[in-house]
Amino acid sequence: MDLIVHLNGTKLVYEPQLQSAQPLFAAISQAEDASRSAAAALALLTWDILTTVDDEILYLFVRYYSLIGLVIQNAQIIIPCVPWLIFQITSLFLVEAAVEVLMMFRVHAVYAAQPKIMRIMLFGFAIQVALMSVSLGLSIDKVKTGWYCKSTDLPTEMVIYSTASIVYEAFLFVLMMYGVIRGTKEGFSDTTLMNELVRGGAVAFVAVFSVMIMNTILFTLAPSTLVTLGFPWLLAILGSAGPRLILNVRASHANARSKGPSSFAHLHLTMSAHSYSALDRNLNDPASAGYSSSMRGESSSFPLRDRDGDGDLEWDSDSDLDLDDEASESTALNRRRHDLESASSSEIGSRSPPSPLSPRTT
Repeated sequence: MDLIVHLNGTKLVYEPQLQSAQPLFAAISQAEDASRSAAAALALLTWDILTTVDDEILYLFVRYYSLIGLVIQNAQIIIPCVPWLIFQITSLFLVEAAVEVLMMFRVHAVYAAQPKIMRIMLFGFAIQVALMSVSLGLSIDKVKTGWYCKSTDLPTEMVIYSTASIVYEAFLFVLMMYGVIRGTKEGFSDTTLMNELVRGGAVAFVAVFSVMIMNTILFTLAPSTLVTLGFPWLLAILGSAGPRLILNVRASHANARSKGPSSFAHLHLTMSAHSYSALDRNLNDPASAGYSSSMRGESSSFPLRDRDGDGDLEWDSDSDLDLDDEASESTALNRRRHDLESASSSEIGSRSPPSPLSPRTT
């Protein structure tokens, strides 16, 4: 009985002290959670850099700025909280602006570099930067900090910052998809570069958009102990998605170049009827065997085929070249060729200077 009384008395004595220390325990727990989140984001960004370091030896600024920011954030440095918060927010602002500029260039490429589209995007970007700057200016003095200068509460003005970013990212995505749909109707969207622009832009948009939504929810609707968990991930995702917008395009371009001339295997050289007539005569002229043999080596560029194996080249019936509209012109050319055959070499020389496509004379 005495033990029970003693325990109850202990509870009554120490319960007010425990309640008063609860905010301290919550602040310590929040700081530890924020540190773990920052360490995980740093590990993700470091892994992403190591897996693509061979492709980015010559570049890039965006990713390494994020890496420096996360390293400093994980380091336990005793500095005033206000300058540290300014550095964090400025880092996020610069990296996000750089990624959006890369997205703008991709959308500009989808629209075949139309100046009107770039002006529209720049106008929206200027509005976004203005809103974000106003939001940051109103929020910095109201940010509450705890252990290791970790933010414990963010003002409602930060919602303007997140909303402006989310709206502009959505605007760029809609603009890109509209350009793709329009390109599909016009028949130029089925290309390697276009596919890469759309695929890379969509993946980057989904990643950045998702982490922005998560970050907004954390410092508006979630408990205050989770307010700082999203910031390191936003910096890491931006640092990873931004460089890949460039690396993927460069890799796609390198793969296309490695294929060589095979990409143009289905192209046909279109020539006028004059050139066809002169070329046909030159190929069938025994005196120009050297020239015709060289042309046979490249005959795949012309609709000529050696069907009988006797060295006589004929026009391929499968060719998409249509000369029906020039029937009258071809008749006149044949008559002209007959006149040239009956003429002497001196008369040919007096009429016109020698041409590489003209019959060789002895």
